[in-house]
Amino acid sequence: MLLVVNELVANAYDHTGVLVTDHRVRVEVEDSSSARPAPGGPQPAGTHGRGLLLVARLTSAWGSTPHPPGETVWAHLTRDATVLECERW
Repeated sequence: MLLVVNELVANAYDHTGVLVTDHRVRVEVEDSSSARPAPGGPQPAGTHGRGLLLVARLTSAWGSTPHPPGETVWAHLTRDATVLECERW
């Protein structure tokens, strides 16, 4: 599953859906959830609950924009050495 997600994000980066400027990259993901995203508190042995904590820590800004029937979750990545290193993955 992770390979499929990685390929879809890579294609979006190459072709559409990712706004790149000289200073930042904006990534947007749409879903049909009406619940606003919020970083959770993962259990030490849990396998979920860390995603938005990582997003909040690794981005310059993130949030969501509601729209019927769901929302768009977005994140801004600053184009610095850390982001450029991650892009090589």
